[in-house]
Amino acid sequence: MDTLQKTQVFFTPIEIELGVDENGMTTARNLYNFLELAQGQFSRWAKANITENEFATENEDWWGFDINVEGNVVKDYKLTAHFAKKLSVKGNSEKAEQAREYFATVEERVKQKAIDLTQLSPELQTALADAFHITEPMPVQTASFPLITRGRNLALQSRTGSGKTLAYLLPLLAKLT
Repeated sequence: MDTLQKTQVFFTPIEIELGVDENGMTTARNLYNFLELAQGQFSRWAKANITENEFATENEDWWGFDINVEGNVVKDYKLTAHFAKKLSVKGNSEKAEQAREYFATVEERVKQKAIDLTQLSPELQTALADAFHITEPMPVQTASFPLITRGRNLALQSRTGSGKTLAYLLPLLAKLT
C-alpha cells in the first residue's frame, strides 16, 4: 500500500526572522527591529516607508492598528510577508544587505529547481498563461511536481491561493499532452 506523504510549506529563514505568522503577516515593528534601525525613529520610518509609500496599498499590503507600549498607545502596522520582504531590502544597513543577498541566493536556487514549463506542450503553456496568468510555478507546485510525476501520493498543505490545485493538475496535464 502506498504511504501518504504530507508536504507542508515551511517558513523561509527570512520569514522566521521577520516573525511572519501562519497567515503570511508580520508587523512593521518586527521588520524595523530586524533591520536594526535607530531606536526612536519608528514613526518617521513607518510614515516614509509604509503610509506614504506610493507602491503600497492600505488594506492590501498593510493595515494600521494601535498597540500599548509602556502605557502609551502607539501605531503599528500589519504587513504582508511580501511587502515586508520588499521593505527589508530597502536601505543601507548591514541587515538590508543581508536580505538582498538572501533573495539573490534564493532566486538562483529556485531557477535551478523550478519546474521547467517547457516540458509542457506549447498549447498547455499558452492555456496556462492565458487562463491563469501562469508563466512560472508557485513554490507548492515546484515542490510537488517531481514527486507527483514519479507517481507518489501526496497531501499538500499550503495557504489558500498558493496553487495547490494546479500542483495536483500540472503533472496530470503534462501526461495528457
